[in-house]
Parts: sequence; structure tokens; C-alpha cells
Amino acid sequence: MIQYKIVSRCASPDQKPQNPDRVRQGEPGYQEFILKRALAATQLKEQERVKVRRTPRKGVIERIHNDPEQINWVKNIPHFIQVKFDDGVTMMCHYSQLKRSNN
Repeated sequence: MIQYKIVSRCASPDQKPQNPDRVRQGEPGYQEFILKRALAATQLKEQERVKVRRTPRKGVIERIHNDPEQINWVKNIPHFIQVKFDDGVTMMCHYSQLKRSNN
């Protein structure tokens, strides 16, 4: 009879997976939690050339804000990336609105 043993390099069998901390909408700390998650997902850097998705608008990232008080919240979505467009207009954007531009 053949016996198999599953070997894991990542964790011991004594450890149990832990659920991530969750904060519900309206609770204290909700905006900080959402902002922290969005900042971790952002791969864009300051002074990087970007384009707004589905539009011809292009610009440069001036600043990425970390303070929840300086951020525009639109339907509980943090717009924390400050972009200066080629036409001189400055706008706060969410990272999902932007993509890297080659030009």
C-alpha cells in the first residue's frame, strides 16, 4: 500500500488561517481601512506620466496623498492621486481611473 504525506513549506499544520480584519461601512476607522487598502494596490508613482482610462486626457502625477482628511471621497471611494493634466487642470483621481502612458 502506498501512503502519501502532504508537505508544506509555508506553514505548520498547527497554524490555522486567520481572517483579515474587516471594518463595516459607517464604523470608525472605515475610511482609513479603505485608504490603506487602496494605497497598497497602487503601483503608480509621483512624477509618472498617466492617462485617464476611456478618455484622451493625459497628465503627470503631482502627489499621492496619504492623509484621509486631504482626500476627496466619492461614493466611499478615495480619490487620493493628484494629477496635473496637459491643459493645466489639476484633478484628484482614484488609481483605477488611471493607467501608465508612454507619451
